[in-house]
Amino acid sequence: MENLENLIGSKVRIFRGGPESRDGVLLDKQSDYLTLYTKQDGVVYYNLHHIKSVIKNAKDGHISSDDEELCMKADSFQDLLKNLKGSRIQIDRGGPESRDGKLLDVLSDYIVLENKKEGVIYYKTHHIKSVSVLEQKAQNDEQHDEDNSYVCASDFKDLLKELKYSWVKINRGGPEKIEGVLVDSSGDYLILTVNDEVNRIPVFHIRSLSVIENELKMNFKKEKDEKNETGDAEETQAEDAVGSGEEDKQVEASDVSEEDHSQNHSDEASDDEGAREDEESRSEQDSDEENEDDRYRKYDPPGPVWINSKIQYN
Repeated sequence: MENLENLIGSKVRIFRGGPESRDGVLLDKQSDYLTLYTKQDGVVYYNLHHIKSVIKNAKDGHISSDDEELCMKADSFQDLLKNLKGSRIQIDRGGPESRDGKLLDVLSDYIVLENKKEGVIYYKTHHIKSVSVLEQKAQNDEQHDEDNSYVCASDFKDLLKELKYSWVKINRGGPEKIEGVLVDSSGDYLILTVNDEVNRIPVFHIRSLSVIENELKMNFKKEKDEKNETGDAEETQAEDAVGSGEEDKQVEASDVSEEDHSQNHSDEASDDEGAREDEESRSEQDSDEENEDDRYRKYDPPGPVWINSKIQYN
């Protein structure tokens, strides 16, 4: 599109409608991409090859904005993507191919994106409609997840040769989405087998590609993490239940000990009372016996009286 430089600083709409349509201020125009500042997505970089319309309202004048400092400048869309390597980006505004993730690598005609759900996805650069930055590259961040190791080749055709006999998914969604075994790739076509079908697909129309094995790894890892979280939660609940059970046991034990203690006190009290009763009964019996002795002592004859006398012999 020509003469778009004259619209820099103006409020415009990119696309009349659809998921890529956005209103904003045009910040920059380069050889094959535009930079638009939007309230919804911040700074968005549009691939000029896919822009079908740029609309400006005649009533809207020029807007002076300091947001030009926020945008990144490069000579081409390819160079822009290279500058974003290592950052977390959003591919497209919507639609079946829209994904977000970490930009792992940028090759001659495709990029490598690491998505949390699907693992590594290979995007054809030509089919990327727009890009926005979600999170800037962290300093000294040159590593990626080891579980998401990816195949690297100079261009997309060589990448297909490296993925021969792999189970792959072509495109993220839509009627042209397909999964199967990549049997061969020669020239401008690749051959994909799906059960008993043999599909010949033009390489030019492939928008994205991913290896199912990587996606299965990501799903397995996600399920494993969820199970670990569930297990930790259940273990915590079990510990809480055991703790509450021990507390209940302690309470029951204390109740039993209190009952035993009170029972012992009552038993001791009853024993003391019984002892007192026995002692009283014994004292009464002794007193009765003494009285009886006194009664019978009145009727006993007196004992013999011995008189000391000298016996004289004649």
